[in-house]
Amino acid sequence: MSRTFRDRLADISDAADGVRKAVQALERAEAKNAEDAAQLAFDALLYRLVVIGERSRRCPPISWRRSRKFRSGKSPTCAICSITTTIEWMRRTSGAR
Repeated sequence: MSRTFRDRLADISDAADGVRKAVQALERAEAKNAEDAAQLAFDALLYRLVVIGERSRRCPPISWRRSRKFRSGKSPTCAICSITTTIEWMRRTSGAR
């Protein structure tokens, strides 16, 4: 069964929440010099970003330029803020709730 646009949008939103949590866990682990915990948090962060990338590939044409620019270091915009803003725009324009 193919996932709907709303399903993919929910996946992206959940992954963005996971990114925030992973960043917080990474910061806590680094503050405690807990290398193993920091590596696990980093891996979780990377996984969530992969989920966002995969789900966004199957969404209708949307400009992900701001997020891509951040990744390549060409924008001072916060990636999580950019992703969250894009998700909110997608919800408004698609009627998804």
